[in-house]
Amino acid sequence: MRIILLCIALLIAPCLAQEPNVTAPVDSVAYYDSLASDNYQRFRANESMSEVFYWTSIGLSVATPILVFAARGAADCYGPEGCQDGNVILDVAAFTAAILFLPSWIAYGGFSIAKNRRQRDFNNYNRKKEDCLERRKLNDAESVNLQVQVLPLLNPLDGRYGAALALSF
Repeated sequence: MRIILLCIALLIAPCLAQEPNVTAPVDSVAYYDSLASDNYQRFRANESMSEVFYWTSIGLSVATPILVFAARGAADCYGPEGCQDGNVILDVAAFTAAILFLPSWIAYGGFSIAKNRRQRDFNNYNRKKEDCLERRKLNDAESVNLQVQVLPLLNPLDGRYGAALALSF
């Protein structure tokens, strides 16, 4: 039994050895700054696409009724010669404008929603970044260094084993 305890202690000893504290600095400010800048770039892209679709939708909203009424008027019957065929190019233009009218407004709405979401995320990440900066200032003012050390105690000759716990502030 003592030999098993000795083997376990020898296997665990490297894990409990006195080693300097390894701190992997996590810079929350840089992390939130990168997220904020990424969302700002996407916000700008969505904003420009939203503007493009807005003005396209406005143009189609104005052009569609004009082209539809012009195409209907071109096919009307005039005078003694009877009914004439309408202008095919005008019919195609009216049909195309009518078909693109609704999807352009839907695309505008989609990009507007995405733009608003990116702007909200950008503001949230900026707020979190500012909170991290404030916490960092407070932590720099009151820096606390805590260390916990556990040392194994094993004496196979006397049959004693245990651990010593040390806290340093």
